[in-house]
Amino acid sequence: MTFELKCNAAGQSYQDAIYQYCTQRNPKTRLFRSKAGALVDFAMDLEQVYMTTKLDGASTFFLPFNMGKGEGIDTGAGNPIYEDKYSVYYMWEDILQKDTLIEILGKFMFIEVKEKKDPMTDKVKRSETVIFPRYHQLDVNF
Repeated sequence: MTFELKCNAAGQSYQDAIYQYCTQRNPKTRLFRSKAGALVDFAMDLEQVYMTTKLDGASTFFLPFNMGKGEGIDTGAGNPIYEDKYSVYYMWEDILQKDTLIEILGKFMFIEVKEKKDPMTDKVKRSETVIFPRYHQLDVNF
């Protein structure tokens, strides 16, 4: 895992972290190579977390890795605001704990393989995508 951490109090946000990943991190560097380096890259500040499994310059696509602000129909994007802790506390108190990481790797993370046959040449093109669960998907029971 890699992290670009930003501090809202210093005038930066997760958006600055995403920009940094997209413009200042070389996806060909071993650390950032898909299926060879980090499994997931997190862009986060004190209030929100976003993630990607493949750095691809300006084409990099980030998904939210947030808890949501409520329950049911009021879930909403982002994270709850707390008086006594950061909104992204769950990252270090839950997600980055060894038992949680082992469970994510063992039960939730996988490589999606798609094959598409070219009707003109009959050649099969194979694509692979690393799938890392979003936060709310970790509550799924098997």
